[in-house]
Amino acid sequence: MDRIASLHPKIREDKLYTGSYFQKTFNEELSLSNQEIWSHDEKRANLLSLYSYAKSKQMPKTLQGSLLIEVLDLGIKIGVYDEDLFREYLDMPLARPYNVFNAKKKFAGDHVKVATSAQAADASHWNRYIANVQQSQMPAG
Repeated sequence: MDRIASLHPKIREDKLYTGSYFQKTFNEELSLSNQEIWSHDEKRANLLSLYSYAKSKQMPKTLQGSLLIEVLDLGIKIGVYDEDLFREYLDMPLARPYNVFNAKKKFAGDHVKVATSAQAADASHWNRYIANVQQSQMPAG
């Protein structure tokens, strides 16, 4: 799959390709059975490695954002507050459904980036993707 991407770099923008690549690379890490038996600390470490990988391979920002939100959310549940990750989250564009705002918002003198509705749809896609991968690997019975 890496060879295909090196020959056709635009394919990295395709959700199906990226989803298949990610699932093939991290089949064990994304499995629901592991999610059920791992402690919160193990889940967070796993999510951090998935996020780092997605970031290092320049995978879609929306996938990176979905993984980062999962890391931060789980960190809150276990009392781990990573300031650097939170700052990365703040630097990501916010989803703005229905294209409500046309200008950048301001907060305490800083500009807050606002995503397009297409970016919001991509983020929603990756959230559903992560949940679907885990559900599809549930043992039958």
